[in-house]
Amino acid sequence: MAVSLLSHEVSDLCIGKPPVRSLPITASVGEALAALKRCPENELCIVGSEKKAVVGKVRVADVICYLCSSEDNLFDPVGALNKPLSDLLIFKETGGAGTGRPIVRQIEPRASLFKAIDEILDGAGTLVVPIHSRTSWRKHHSTTAEFCWLTHEDLIRYLLGSISLFSHVTTLSISSLSLIRPITLSISQHEPAISAIPLLQQAISNGTSVAVLSDNGCLLGEISPPQLSSCDESVAAAIAALSAGEFLSYLEYQYHGFLPESFSNAIKSRLKEDGLNGLMNLMEEVSSGSLLSSGSSSDEESVQQKGHLGRTMSRGYGRRSPVEVVACSPESSLVAVIVQAIAHRVGYVWVVDGGEEFGGQDEEKLVGVVTFSDILKVFREQL
Repeated sequence: MAVSLLSHEVSDLCIGKPPVRSLPITASVGEALAALKRCPENELCIVGSEKKAVVGKVRVADVICYLCSSEDNLFDPVGALNKPLSDLLIFKETGGAGTGRPIVRQIEPRASLFKAIDEILDGAGTLVVPIHSRTSWRKHHSTTAEFCWLTHEDLIRYLLGSISLFSHVTTLSISSLSLIRPITLSISQHEPAISAIPLLQQAISNGTSVAVLSDNGCLLGEISPPQLSSCDESVAAAIAALSAGEFLSYLEYQYHGFLPESFSNAIKSRLKEDGLNGLMNLMEEVSSGSLLSSGSSSDEESVQQKGHLGRTMSRGYGRRSPVEVVACSPESSLVAVIVQAIAHRVGYVWVVDGGEEFGGQDEEKLVGVVTFSDILKVFREQL
């Protein structure tokens, strides 16, 4: 059966996948952001001067991190949005995982499943696959290549179709399989949210997020790339003005569709104190046409009743709040963790230990994380 599985090609994983939307590298950062807002997939394929060459991948979270990456961008966010997209890609390459290897890699449709897994384990965050070419008869018969993405999740889902092959390991606990990796992307609730930007760049690269911890190391919530991608560009103002703990509350308000006026005024006041007038103007311009509106006092109380940081724990199925975290225990089985991650559309699961010394479920200490890369490594070894 293993021989049969390894005879499968990358093209088998691309069946039914739509082509990704692309943007030329000559576009500006602002043009990329505008295109992302119109893109349901919330990600764009960036192509070079030769249209068959993919040079990167951009999401809203990348733009937000870029706006918060330097004093120049913070003081003049409009100027940053007018910079060429190539500047953003250079920023991604130099501030991500730092492996020196491209995070987005092209792979041929006839490549083996084995090759795709090895590319992911070698540090690729996304594989881009040419699926077919489209000929434009209006532009001198020019041919434009089309591509689709393959992610860690795509490979995991595909391998689940042959789960019986791995049944002898999928029932074992993640602890016994040594899958729990130490936490490297974490921040204290008291630290400035903007200090999480370098960590978020790494999280974008490896498909995880940044844990926000209490003083005793308990998991309060997370700041993830998908959360940033669900916000508009004015979230850069909140990152520049708030602590990590306060930023979790901001994300909760965004999720519920309103931002209390008192919260908004506090952000503007801090921006004014720091002389970040450009971010203040950006925030006001976006809010004037935003769906966010001042919520009622009862709405505000409903959020605050969840705790100072609006923190909840989620182990169920269905939609989750941006400040809920997907977590398991060290004794959870491998298959349970896989199902949990796929159900919540994340590429990782936090591992927490709710010992009595931490007061039960409300005081669960973060002990590590399990990622799809770790799980793929187990499958690869079995194959």
